Amino acid sequence: MTKLHERDKIKLYNEKFLANVELTDIVVIESKSKLFNIFEKEKDKIEMSIHLTPFSVKLFSNGFSVEISFKLDGGCQEKKLVKLHARVSAIYSYTKPDEVNSKLYKEFVRIYCKSSALTNIVGFFRKYSLDIITAHGYPRFILPLIKFSN
Repeated sequence: MTKLHERDKIKLYNEKFLANVELTDIVVIESKSKLFNIFEKEKDKIEMSIHLTPFSVKLFSNGFSVEISFKLDGGCQEKKLVKLHARVSAIYSYTKPDEVNSKLYKEFVRIYCKSSALTNIVGFFRKYSLDIITAHGYPRFILPLIKFSN
């Protein structure tokens, strides 16, 4: 096999890979949440931190899955007020696996996971976090009122 130039790889990625990848589902594998009274009269603002773990990828003959964990923690000084942890798997189908050789397929999946897949998952986590907070009885859009540390 001949070695592809970078521009040929980009063309192949756009035409043969991206055109045939579709998000099938996002599944919550694990979820834990604890919200305490975040309306307590604290003189300090609630500090929040968000962490995403590095993703892991599993390849299938007709697609791939991306698994990642998300943590949202917050509180005032030493007092924890918010703890939310979720681990999800985004499942993608790839409709034409024979159009790209296996070495390029693995490289394209890695590139896709760092850009598009991460965007899909972070959007899911945002909605999921809001749903959990609402389920605990707080107003839906409370997070923008809280100061984030990172």
